[in-house]
Amino acid sequence: MPVKVYYATLDPNKIFGMVGRCGGGYNTVWEDWSDEGRDAREHIMKEYEEGLNKICGHYDKLEKSVLTEGFRNSLIVTCGKPMKRQIKHLPPEILQLPEEQWLLLEGVTGGSRLWVAQKHGIKVPCIINDSTGKFKDGIQLTNASQIVACCFRDKPKVHTMDDYRGFSVSYDNRQRAHHMEKHWSEEIIVRQRAPLWVSTMNKYGYYVDRLQPFVLDILKDAGVVQPSDLKKRVYGVGRL
Repeated sequence: MPVKVYYATLDPNKIFGMVGRCGGGYNTVWEDWSDEGRDAREHIMKEYEEGLNKICGHYDKLEKSVLTEGFRNSLIVTCGKPMKRQIKHLPPEILQLPEEQWLLLEGVTGGSRLWVAQKHGIKVPCIINDSTGKFKDGIQLTNASQIVACCFRDKPKVHTMDDYRGFSVSYDNRQRAHHMEKHWSEEIIVRQRAPLWVSTMNKYGYYVDRLQPFVLDILKDAGVVQPSDLKKRVYGVGRL
């Protein structure tokens, strides 16, 4: 079934986030759904949020922005099987549901906005890539340029739309989020964010494998050396 694109305002608590390994904080990629793994995930997410707030105030500033002016940009949500992640990244309680109930945030951005929406129970505007037909009676979006014009106040530089993955945008490491000061571009924040994330993962027994070369350079400069004897391994997928 071809992927069709729709617009809807959704309950954030029905959306499962898995944006990136750390960029989404509370809505990040995870695969250890054991009781021990879930407990570690909660600690890692909490410590990551607190650490990033100390570095640049990201979560506090975004929360204030959303509560003041609403959502500037729509989330991009998958309805159905994940298009960028793997089935193992979904917890068993979601896998037990019919696929048309799988609402997944798996793009390059949006994890922090979803976190704010979930925290406050605020319905969030979404661009939905639907492979199940669940939203067939809703507002269909058929033109990528119109989607950008109507659904984003902060326009993405690169966007695509096709019958296989629907609508998507590309990650821009030179982007500066609207709620951050001018000197906090993505390429600056990642130099602080990557060591925080990897060292926190290591603290709870997870070795982060297959990191991109530029991330390895950042870790080296920050003096972060992952213990080689950690038994649990996760892959550095997505953006940092």
